[in-house]
Amino acid sequence: ETSALPLSYMVSPKWLERLRKAPKAWNNLLHLGIAEYEWHNTEVLVNASYDQGQCENAERAAKDAWLASVACAPSCWALRNLAVLEREAGNNALSQAYYDKAVALDGAYADVALASEYLQYLIACEAHQKAWDLYQKMPENCRADDRISITAAKAALKLRKTDYLEAFF
Repeated sequence: ETSALPLSYMVSPKWLERLRKAPKAWNNLLHLGIAEYEWHNTEVLVNASYDQGQCENAERAAKDAWLASVACAPSCWALRNLAVLEREAGNNALSQAYYDKAVALDGAYADVALASEYLQYLIACEAHQKAWDLYQKMPENCRADDRISITAAKAALKLRKTDYLEAFF
């Protein structure tokens, strides 16, 4: 089920090869993208052998896997990963579009981490109204989270939402 929170990921070369050969189901493709992205980044960190071309190839393979995963069955996890790739590339509009699609799906708020990450990103982009609107739509389990309410207070301060700030403090 696409709304279920993935429990873990395997990123070793042994698993990477298995995932490349696995049936092209949404969850296999989600895991493949993570393995492609993470295994390369681990190799770079461990071996201190940064290679721009290898990084670009790994990111492209990860992105292709996540796009294929979304094409099979949209999941907030693959969309979140695409959003992070675009964020890291400086494509804020596309990143936000992926995040918007992610948080609109079932399961997006099963773990407050996705909501918190996106809210903080919107504040960093100075998209205070969008951050506030996102916060207002979040379920109570997210709104009650300390990190999320503190981040929402930043948006409230910029937007002069004094009722929220008085209650917050």
